Amino acid sequence: MSLLTDDDRYELTLNSEGGKPQNMCEMLDRVEARGVEKGRAEGMAKGRAEGMVKGEDMIISLLKKLTPGSEDYYKALNASSEERKELYKKYGIA
Repeated sequence: MSLLTDDDRYELTLNSEGGKPQNMCEMLDRVEARGVEKGRAEGMAKGRAEGMVKGEDMIISLLKKLTPGSEDYYKALNASSEERKELYKKYGIA
């Protein structure tokens, strides 16, 4: 198959764990599973990156609303995630 298509994914699937597929359906299931796993990994990486940006934006918004040196300012700097969530609510950020 690899010779006809100049594509080595078929051969990689044949040589992957689980032994030789018994039929084409099993082969396609393996290929699909690899694609799903790859998509899941890419989605998780993208989600993490977007979450980091959103989190940074939220903390910056909070700090801009607080007066440096105030009790809530220091609380925000040292807060746990739960305490920060309360501050976001208090200042209309969440």
